[in-house]
Amino acid sequence: AGTDGTARLWDVASRRQVGVLRASHTGPVTAVAFAPDGKLLATAGTDGTARLWDVASRRQVGMPLTMNLPVKSVAFSPDETVLATGGADGTTRLWSIKAVRNFAAVRQIGAPITAGGHVVSVTFGLDGKAIATATADGVVRLWDVATHYPIGEIGRASCRERV
Repeated sequence: AGTDGTARLWDVASRRQVGVLRASHTGPVTAVAFAPDGKLLATAGTDGTARLWDVASRRQVGMPLTMNLPVKSVAFSPDETVLATGGADGTTRLWSIKAVRNFAAVRQIGAPITAGGHVVSVTFGLDGKAIATATADGVVRLWDVATHYPIGEIGRASCRERV
């Protein structure tokens, strides 16, 4: 992820760059995530968008997913049918991406989840039924993906623990 609005792909073994996702974000890229099968990549940016990319062709898939403020985190569900975005507006949004590989429209699933603060990280549980959000104030909350209701709070980290 780069401050120039691009994301770069690297071969881990050779430590060489193998591709650049160009003409993407109009501001810094803040997060990237591969789909479990490695064929899609999601990027998040300070321009208030998340974008999906076909890794093989290095081309954007579909239209950007637009939010109000910078997007700080992206995560794919284990079955690759949902993308979660976490943003500076304090919300986590879930997006249906079932048909994205056929260039069908991506749609938001339900109302945004209000996490209670600037969302810096999102991740799905192994079965895809829960999502965890971490906010800038150090609170990690668990949410039910189907209902968007809170199911627990893991705790609050002190400033020293958030290094």
